[in-house]
Amino acid sequence: MRIFLILIFSFCLSSCVFDSNRDISFKVVNQLDRNIDSLFLSNGYDVNGYNKILKVKDSITLELKFSKNLPKGDGSYEIKIFGKNEVMTYNFGYYTNGYPFNNNEYRIFIYNDSVSVLEIVK
Repeated sequence: MRIFLILIFSFCLSSCVFDSNRDISFKVVNQLDRNIDSLFLSNGYDVNGYNKILKVKDSITLELKFSKNLPKGDGSYEIKIFGKNEVMTYNFGYYTNGYPFNNNEYRIFIYNDSVSVLEIVK
C-alpha cells in the first residue's frame, strides 16, 4: 500500500513539474475577395504574425507559443487582419490557467463579412 501511495504521489508531482506542450497551431485561410496585407495572432502576451501578402484562397499555418511567464489566468485569442485601409480584429477561443486546452488546433476562415473558427480536436 505504501508503494502504491508513493507511485501516485510521484505521478501527481511529475505532472505538475513537467510542462505539457504549450504551443497551439492556427491554420488561416483567406476567403476574402481581396488579398490580406498581414495578420497577427495573440493570446494577450505572445504574438505571432505573418508580414507578407496572403492571396485570395491561400492559407498559412502559424504556431502561437504560450511563454513560461504567462500569468496563470484565463483568456482568449485575438486575430488582427490588415488590408488596404482597414483593420479587422476578432476574439475567439479560450484558454485557462495560462495553458491552452489540449493540443488542439484552430482553422480560421476569413470571409468578407465574418470570420469562422473551427477547433480541431487531436
